Amino acid sequence: MTGLASLTHRDVADATGATVLHDLDTIDRPEWLSLRKSGLGGSDAAAILGVSPWTSGYTLWLDKNQTDSPDDQSSLAMRRGTHLEPFILAEAMNADPDLTVYRAPYMLAHPDHPHLRANLDGLAQHVKRRTWGGVESKNVNAFMAKHWADGPPAYYEAQVGHYLACCPLIDWWAVVADFGGDDLRVFYLDRESVPVEMIVGRELAWWQRHMVDGVAPDPDGHAATTEAMKAYEPAAPEQAATVGLAEVRDVFARIAEARAMGAMATEAEDAAKNELRLLMAEASVLTDETDRQWATWRQGKDKTETNWQAVASRAAFALGVPLDELAASHTTTKPGPRVLRVDAGLKNLKETTP
Repeated sequence: MTGLASLTHRDVADATGATVLHDLDTIDRPEWLSLRKSGLGGSDAAAILGVSPWTSGYTLWLDKNQTDSPDDQSSLAMRRGTHLEPFILAEAMNADPDLTVYRAPYMLAHPDHPHLRANLDGLAQHVKRRTWGGVESKNVNAFMAKHWADGPPAYYEAQVGHYLACCPLIDWWAVVADFGGDDLRVFYLDRESVPVEMIVGRELAWWQRHMVDGVAPDPDGHAATTEAMKAYEPAAPEQAATVGLAEVRDVFARIAEARAMGAMATEAEDAAKNELRLLMAEASVLTDETDRQWATWRQGKDKTETNWQAVASRAAFALGVPLDELAASHTTTKPGPRVLRVDAGLKNLKETTP
């Protein structure tokens, strides 16, 4: 991470309150991949909570129980994010001059639960904050920017909650998101706004049941689980699996019910959203009496429309004139439709349900 000052083993231990396990600068990637299997990391939290777009609880269990040497299955996007991490963290200090970011290249562990691990992108100090903070770098595809309208998505909030649990002396986290172009933003999450205890409780229960007790998770409908199931190959042509009638009927009854409910569920969601729109009317933000934000309904980006047929006909009589000049008189800009975002409210619903 060229350009960022590095913290020592003692600095990191004193700042975080975590147990320092390994210096990552001295570990190669295969060894790091092996160490990941012996505990739960920040990215595992979202899978356990059921909010990860990429990994399910079932595929996480498969990965942790893999006995052969782990393969590096990182995607191009993941490798790009790792490569851009030093740049993104350095740019965070330009985006917020009150923020100072440091390298913290160590594998950490929860002081009371050593199988909860944390590999931090960095630690930070802030002029307006009294304690040390953590830093997480995210290289975000521009098409995913909509999921950040109300702050970091739930899957990244779960990761931050895991890190806050592992680092009991850290009270805040900066999530630096680079959306490409000139769009880089720094989001701050405070310990009191993240359900740390709930996240840790779910992780500990998952580890005990599925790793210690050895009970396999039930398969779910996550895309990652579906993809993993495709790895099964037939042992012989036309081999039959004989299963009891009651069990087969139960599974197929759920398939039939899911298909029947699909259209109804979509219509019910649309009806609920329309009720929200009625409640909000001309307002852009929905809050409750405690000022907790539940939804936003803001103007979308302007849309540009061009009458290319007219442009083409005129261009034939105006050779040598730049096309954009011809198009300009046939281009109209209209405000995009208002976009209703309810992710924050769904997250609030989980947190406020007894």
